[in-house]
Amino acid sequence: MPTPYTSQDLGRLYDARILTRGRSLGLTGGVAIRLDGDSIAGTVDDKGVIYDVTVTPSPMGKRVFFISQCSCRSTGCTHMAAVALAGLDRFPELRKAEQQTFFDTLTAPAPEPERQRIVFELAPAE
Repeated sequence: MPTPYTSQDLGRLYDARILTRGRSLGLTGGVAIRLDGDSIAGTVDDKGVIYDVTVTPSPMGKRVFFISQCSCRSTGCTHMAAVALAGLDRFPELRKAEQQTFFDTLTAPAPEPERQRIVFELAPAE
């Protein structure tokens, strides 16, 4: 079973252009993946050319890094991003809970037990 990861982990590795292109390849049905031990193996059909890709997410402290290989021989290519994104889409067990930002915690409603009701009694002065 591969290490769970988030889209934020992918955002640290790939720029927005590569992630967008990888997402497009997945949405057009050009990505076929399967779990292979600790890795996600897949094929990506990019304009009629088939690429073989292996993505292995690994923990490094609190973060996740990726050991990836693609038959296009490029590092950080759209094919690797497409397989990693497809893994998140098709295998829910690969999704790690995303950390909330500081602003999310500020806007979240307070839990019910912590709310208090203050009642003031006014009396005429003597």
